[in-house]
Amino acid sequence: MDKDRIKGSGQQTKGKVKEVAGKLTGDAKLESEGKADKAAGKVRNVVGGIKDTLRRQVTSGTIWEPCGGPANSSGLARVVKLFTAGKG
Repeated sequence: MDKDRIKGSGQQTKGKVKEVAGKLTGDAKLESEGKADKAAGKVRNVVGGIKDTLRRQVTSGTIWEPCGGPANSSGLARVVKLFTAGKG
């Protein structure tokens, strides 16, 4: 699991706590900060999920080009080689 997924989940939780605390105390600023933290956490979590998916595809060799062909001699294959260089 990518560290961005973990940090994103933590940030979402922190945001939810702030949002609830803001509602309970009537502090609109704290409530809005909480909503912003939750949104940022969701984004970070999604980024981590994308990284996990790419990492899994790179290690299994299942990356395909948008045109439907295998990534063998394309620019994408070169990117994959750079991404995995020195890992193995």
